[in-house]
Amino acid sequence: MTLRHCFLPTASAIFLAVAGVVHAQTPSVPNGNFQNTVSADDLWDGVDGDGYLCGRVRTVTALNERDSVAEVAQPVSVAVGDLNGDGLPDLVMADPRGYYTVYFNSGTKTEPKFTHGEIIPVYVSRPQLPPGASPWEYLNPAVEMRPAAPRIDLYPLSGRGLLDIVVGTYGGDLMVIKNVGGAKAPVFRQPANLQSILLQTSAKGLRWANLLAPTVYDWNKDNQPDILVGDGSYSANSIFLLLNPGVSGGFRFNEDTRSYLVYGNGRNQLCPTVADYNGDGLPDVIVADGTGKVTVNLNDGKWKPGHPLENSSVISFGGSDSLHGNVTVKAADMNGDGLFDLVFGKANGRIAIAYNKGTKEQPQFGAPEEVKGEDVWKRTLKIPNAWSIDSGLGKGNIYGVASVVSPTDDPNAQPPDGKNCLKLYYDQPLNKVIPMVPLRIQPESPNIDPVFDRVHGNYAVGAVVIGATTAVGSYTCQVPLAGVVPDQPYELSFKAKGANFNASYVIGAAAIAEVAPSKIMRGERGSAWVQSNNISDMDLQSGNFNPGTNWTTVTKSVTFHFKRQELNDPKKWKGSGAIRYTASLVLKVDMNPFSGVCYLDDFELVPKK
Repeated sequence: MTLRHCFLPTASAIFLAVAGVVHAQTPSVPNGNFQNTVSADDLWDGVDGDGYLCGRVRTVTALNERDSVAEVAQPVSVAVGDLNGDGLPDLVMADPRGYYTVYFNSGTKTEPKFTHGEIIPVYVSRPQLPPGASPWEYLNPAVEMRPAAPRIDLYPLSGRGLLDIVVGTYGGDLMVIKNVGGAKAPVFRQPANLQSILLQTSAKGLRWANLLAPTVYDWNKDNQPDILVGDGSYSANSIFLLLNPGVSGGFRFNEDTRSYLVYGNGRNQLCPTVADYNGDGLPDVIVADGTGKVTVNLNDGKWKPGHPLENSSVISFGGSDSLHGNVTVKAADMNGDGLFDLVFGKANGRIAIAYNKGTKEQPQFGAPEEVKGEDVWKRTLKIPNAWSIDSGLGKGNIYGVASVVSPTDDPNAQPPDGKNCLKLYYDQPLNKVIPMVPLRIQPESPNIDPVFDRVHGNYAVGAVVIGATTAVGSYTCQVPLAGVVPDQPYELSFKAKGANFNASYVIGAAAIAEVAPSKIMRGERGSAWVQSNNISDMDLQSGNFNPGTNWTTVTKSVTFHFKRQELNDPKKWKGSGAIRYTASLVLKVDMNPFSGVCYLDDFELVPKK
């Protein structure tokens, strides 16, 4: 099946013409003084507003429990290991957006305790395009998701006794983020590129599954770590075993070293972990799936390639046979009683532990308990209505924040109207063990045309789309403009102040006219796409601002005129369709990590006589 994607107008884009007649509206910048907001958690401390360990959530296109392709909420992934040498199990969480957080255990061997998280300064979920690819392919959802939704495990693969992070991705890659620190303080560094950290899983270079979930374990007892891999969807939906060939220079798996370990039997988004479930000294495989069902496949000691483990049974948690949601799982003794417990990552972003109250021969679990932490900042973010804001979450801008603030929230803000303003800034790192290094990831693709999607008909696009190809440290703000028509002079004005940043803005208008009705075209194997019969044009005008620490008014006189004359006056238009006008304002702020701050307020668009 051939999939074609296109970008529709933002939900708040303003089209001003119907049947070729322009309807006059009062020009405005919606919510230009940021009085209307919605609330969101600030999760850079790794704890939500209710005090639970929590990461960001997202959906990806995947196979669901009804065997249909849909947007499926992704759980955070969790791994367990002692990262600071104190003998206590720490938690590492990878959220579906690609951020890694360590929760150091400050409790005891029998009573674990976790406060806030420390961010690992690594971001390997930014899509990378092959040489010569179109810049617009950067915005293809399939490309964007390929390195996303990571599943992780911890294992000392580098041979130094330090726990490295093994990562499986949505697109079917396995990666290793090496720990180059010491026994008491892990250090993980941003790789120069994704190719440098990839593990070979196919001699032919093929990706044979997706949403890979790895667990490292010496399955065949040859003193070489092997990798169990859970398959997400679009494939055989099974647990595969990648046997370590023991070659020099690291892991080089291929088709001959891969075999079925556990059949999925129609389940999807499988996540494996290993534990001796029945106390017979043999490693068994525990599998969680996209519906919340957790099963165990017992090992009778007779496994060999081509003969998967067959004995499967569902694990009950407090009398329930399902956790009712997409989960990931890891087995570890969290309370020092010699029994393995099960640690889950959930689709609500939280981490939960099901403690084992049974015996080595007969484990017994109650309902998983979501893990409490300490909400260090005890605050929520305020996101402005009508605006789209990109604080860089999709490109590794660690601790980046965009929020509406008042003088009560921030005494340094002092908005001109005394009420609200938009603040772009960084949370101060909470890292005490893991060194915090600002990332310097340059865009992998040339910057696209700002404001409008030139390829798909000059539709206005949001801040996340516009900001996707900018470097780390760049914030993007976008808002549609109401009431804009051609050849009418306007004055744009807004107020700004701050420090350690450079900023620019682009204000633009676009016109689209339908020459003939669009047609749905059909191709081979059920493929379909929309063939548009439009003509369009745009006019973009820009400026820079860097006002300093006092509120300064920025102004710009603009008049929009299109090169295609027929688009400037709907009365001259002879086509069969209407002319649609849309306008948008985009601001880009490049900021020094952990020292820059930018305040914005009082956006207005006024006609000039």
